[in-house]
Amino acid sequence: EGGLRQMTLTDADTPGAAVSVTLASDGTAVGMQISANDALPDLPPEQAAAALCALAGLEEIDDWQELPGTGRGALLARYSPGAQLYLHINLDGGTATMGVASLPPEAVEAMTE
Repeated sequence: EGGLRQMTLTDADTPGAAVSVTLASDGTAVGMQISANDALPDLPPEQAAAALCALAGLEEIDDWQELPGTGRGALLARYSPGAQLYLHINLDGGTATMGVASLPPEAVEAMTE
């Protein structure tokens, strides 16, 4: 069986907050997203990106490149060509999302055209 699976964790004490992890068919995590309705701390985007990298174990990646806004409410978007990872922080209509996903360079190029 192939394809991706998504696992979402929620907390009854924090309505509107969720952590989603996308898994490849072999169980490898290929993406993670945190979303919240006014539940995330009021951090500047750079600090939020650093916190997300620490949570995901990505502190050693040193080739992050800033990308132009790639969606509605984009506060920060970065891509690591070496690790082929896309990191984003968005705020749209009171909902904050932060995520990191495995993406090939062609997909990132298509997003920023």
